[in-house]
Amino acid sequence: MPFDLGYQFGFLNHNGMIMWGEDWKSNNLFFDGSWAIFPPMYGAKIEEGFQNDSNNEIPLDSLGVVSNIEYQQGDYGLDKFSIEIDYLEKNRSLELFGFKRSYFGNINQYYLNTQQPQQQSYTLSLKSFDNDVNTGLTVGHFNTLSGFPDLETNGLFDNRITSLNYFLVKKLGSSSIGFEMDQFLQRYKAIHHLSLYNNPRFLNRSVYKAELTSSINQMPILLGISINDRATILDSRVHIGWVNFYSNLKWSNLNLFTSVIKDENQFLYDYSLIF
Repeated sequence: MPFDLGYQFGFLNHNGMIMWGEDWKSNNLFFDGSWAIFPPMYGAKIEEGFQNDSNNEIPLDSLGVVSNIEYQQGDYGLDKFSIEIDYLEKNRSLELFGFKRSYFGNINQYYLNTQQPQQQSYTLSLKSFDNDVNTGLTVGHFNTLSGFPDLETNGLFDNRITSLNYFLVKKLGSSSIGFEMDQFLQRYKAIHHLSLYNNPRFLNRSVYKAELTSSINQMPILLGISINDRATILDSRVHIGWVNFYSNLKWSNLNLFTSVIKDENQFLYDYSLIF
C-alpha cells in the first residue's frame, strides 16, 4: 500500500499481514526488516525480485547482451529512470542494474532543496555454473534522501543500505549441499517531531547458512542451519546472536517444517504442518 504516487513510502500487505520487522530477500540480496519494510522503495527490480523466488540457475544456451532502459515522468515532479544490462555467456552471467527516482509530492512534502535524487539503487550480480558447482556473488547499494512530512519541523528521511550475498551449491548425485553468506549494513536517520531519536542509527546484520537437500524413498528432505548476528547502534550498542536449526520434509501433499532456535538464554521450538 503506497503512500504516494512515486511508491517511495508505504507498507506491504504480505500474505494477508503487514510486513514489519521481518527479514526478506530480493534477487539474492538480504534485507533486515527492522528499518527496511517496503520493497518498492528501492525500485521495480527489487519489488519484482521480492515477489518472485530468486533463481540461481543460468540458462545453458543463453548467449549475448540484453539491455533495458525505462524512463518515466509524471505529476508533482515524478521522474524515474532505470537501466539494466545482462551479459550472458555459456554457464556465466553478469547483471548490472541502476535506478533513480525523484518525487516532490502533491504538496511538496518530499522536497529537500537538493539536486540529489530521492532514491538511488545499484546492483551487480555475477553467477557461474561449472562441473555441478553453482556459485554467485551479488552486491547492492541503496541511497534514500528525502523530505519527510511534518507540520512542526523540516522532516528528513536519510537511509543508506549496502547488502552482499555469496552462495555456493555443490550437486552430489541426487543430493546437494549449499552454503550462503549475507552481509547487511544500514545507516538510517529520520528527523520528525514524533521521533524520540534524531541522530544517525546503525545496523549490522550477518547471516551464514548451510543446507543439505536429498530424498529418502522419493521424499524430498531438507536439513539446514542458520547462524545470525545483529548489532544496532543508537545512543548505545545492542548485540544479539542466535542459531536456527531447521528441516523440511515433503510427502505426497504433506509438508512438515520444524525449527529450533537457540539464543544466549533459551531454546525456541516451532513447527508447521501444511496439507
